[in-house]
Amino acid sequence: MSNFNKLKKSWAGTLVAGATLMAGVALTGCNSSIDEPMDAQPPAAANGKVAIEFIPGAPAQSRATETSFETGDRIYVYPFGAGSAHLPDTRYLYRFDGSMFRSVSTPIEKDVSEQLAYLAIYPYSCFTKSGDIFTFRQSTSEDICYTIHDLTAEAVPELRFKHLTTRMNVDLTGSAASRVSYVTLYSVLNFSVDFYNGEKVPTDPADARMNRMVKKNGVYTLYTAPDLIFYQGVEIVNVVLTDGTIYRFTLEKNEEYYMGSSYTYYINLDNSSPAARSNGSAQSSVSVVSAVQNSGW
Repeated sequence: MSNFNKLKKSWAGTLVAGATLMAGVALTGCNSSIDEPMDAQPPAAANGKVAIEFIPGAPAQSRATETSFETGDRIYVYPFGAGSAHLPDTRYLYRFDGSMFRSVSTPIEKDVSEQLAYLAIYPYSCFTKSGDIFTFRQSTSEDICYTIHDLTAEAVPELRFKHLTTRMNVDLTGSAASRVSYVTLYSVLNFSVDFYNGEKVPTDPADARMNRMVKKNGVYTLYTAPDLIFYQGVEIVNVVLTDGTIYRFTLEKNEEYYMGSSYTYYINLDNSSPAARSNGSAQSSVSVVSAVQNSGW
């Protein structure tokens, strides 16, 4: 298999997490909204070369929070040729102007007939690169998307983005749902990918921890590392009320959560017993839950 085909394939490896995993490390959030100057049009390429621009593919598979890119969204693009032995370190910052991704300062330039392939990542500031290894330091509230475009001589290639993370949701109902202070999910946020060889790098067990979810449109949401396995009996969700009452939920069975998929725990607090109360008294009752895979993300 050629290295380029390796780069394009979906990886089959699985990140494993379970009840023995330890507390996680501090996280660095994403930032896709930093204001930076942008040329009104890409600079004209010299010596007969073409300055590359990009259009987002349709259907738009997007930023996590909406269904399409928004004006001001920025991506990093790595161009590489057919004979590339590794992914280059040189990257180019592009900004969406409402219809196209245009260069923020220096555009990608190539000869008219030259063919290049492209790796693009959104948001542009959520990762570090060391050789072929990309390490993503995930925000709890923002998806990570990527795309790999085949070799092409086009001056305006189309970028069709895919979700790199897994979206996890907790949908609470019942009389206590209006008194929820916060919800946490046992999860892994940081992860690494070898894009050149099409493989995920094994996750450090220390990265598994209870992470706070973000409430959006009445549902608690978290974006996690892709393709995780959690085992039956793992404490997966905590719901904390404003008076300190805690509801604890463990997995009813082993579950695997795939890259680019969305899953929801539907929990009726009226059918659950709290595991602890604000006065310090404890109860042995801990409820079990199973995730439902959603469609249409």
